[in-house]
Amino acid sequence: MTLIELLSAKLLADAGLTALVGEKIFPDKAPEGTQAPYVVFFEVDGVPQASYTAKAADVPDDTRLQVDCYAALALDARLVGDAVIAAIGDLAIAKVPDDPSERGLQVSHSLKRAFYDDEAELDRVLLEFQVFR
Repeated sequence: MTLIELLSAKLLADAGLTALVGEKIFPDKAPEGTQAPYVVFFEVDGVPQASYTAKAADVPDDTRLQVDCYAALALDARLVGDAVIAAIGDLAIAKVPDDPSERGLQVSHSLKRAFYDDEAELDRVLLEFQVFR
């Protein structure tokens, strides 16, 4: 399972986040005409997408994820952002206890920035996460 697939499944399974945005959680970009609120996420820095296993054996040492939360009101965008942070907080894949050489994923929230997006004409919260093993 790729990191993007893992993240998509995690966000869509989170009741707190889906209570705010429904199933409007998209990799790369939202479909044209999507009504706010919604979430878009992707890998940044051109990090190549590898195959990830539950043991995290193929995960690059460091990957950055960006998650953009859009809403008609600034407060709503912040609430969606907070729900994303809570959902991703336990994304880490646990280390396999029987094999100490296998390391799980660790996720660190590194940036939260709120602003008005002129192009989208919506309030936006930009989040960045570091994913490393």
